[in-house]
Amino acid sequence: MMRKKVTLMNKMEDLIEWLKGVAKEHNITVLTESQWPNDWVPQSQIELRCVWYNPNWFPACERPLTLAHEIGHILSINLREYPYFYK
Repeated sequence: MMRKKVTLMNKMEDLIEWLKGVAKEHNITVLTESQWPNDWVPQSQIELRCVWYNPNWFPACERPLTLAHEIGHILSINLREYPYFYK
C-alpha cells in the first residue's frame, strides 16, 4: 500500500512540474510559498499573468487540479471581452 502512495505522489509531482512548464511557456508566473497553510486557496491574477499556487493544499490529490485551474483562468481569457489586459 505504501508503495502505491509513493508512486502516486511522484506522478502528481511530475504533473505539477509539467503544469509549471506549461505556465512558463505561456509567460505565466507561478509563485509558491512553503509556509502557506493547507487551507489557503490558490489564486490567479489575469492582469499580472500570475498564479499563486499552494503546495500545501489539502487534500494533496487536488494539488495538480488547483494549479491547472488557476493557469486555465489566464489561458482562457477572452481577448474581445478583456482587450485591456493585453495593451
